[in-house]
Amino acid sequence: MQIKPVIQTLPDGRRSMSYVGPDGKRTLLTGANDEELLEKVANAHASSVSFAQRLQKEKLQTVKPATNEAATAAIKNASMAHASYSFLQKHLPGSENPFNNCQANIAAISDFIKQNDLEWSEASLEYAFETIGDSLAPSEAQHAQREWAAKQTEAETAAQIEAAERAELQAMVDLPYADLAKLFRHSVTGGDCKARFNELSKRYGVKNYGGRL
Repeated sequence: MQIKPVIQTLPDGRRSMSYVGPDGKRTLLTGANDEELLEKVANAHASSVSFAQRLQKEKLQTVKPATNEAATAAIKNASMAHASYSFLQKHLPGSENPFNNCQANIAAISDFIKQNDLEWSEASLEYAFETIGDSLAPSEAQHAQREWAAKQTEAETAAQIEAAERAELQAMVDLPYADLAKLFRHSVTGGDCKARFNELSKRYGVKNYGGRL
């Protein structure tokens, strides 16, 4: 069973990546920062590839098939770790399209790759993120952005409603007194018009002709 690489920040501030190899042992790489960790991941990947190539070239008779399988699995694990790290580096918090590296999102991406029979590569991760990104839990920055956008939309809608109501009130205020009185006394709509006028007058501080209507 392949276990996906785990990338996290240690209590002392260092960055770490760990993954379990085919022998069941966990490999842990740490770095003072993302750049140093990425360099160690790349070196580990290069070492695994070099080891496998050396075994294939020498064709040692003493090497058992299981050892070759272990080398292949080690290369695959290192490649997956490198792909994960490269993907996360492109989608850090504060980037144009950040990825919330939480367990739920990791599981969703992993399920997508498995269901679509994709290799765990940087290209596959990008494809999965692009395809199901809208259904993933947003990062803190994205959540804040969405809340801000919602509030902006709400404020714009409220402003539009107020502008329409003020225009409606102004249209009635601009009517000659006699015409407005006639409108209010209409047998069918007069009551509603007067109630609306009084409501808007109170809301926006417009005097309704001294209360004579």
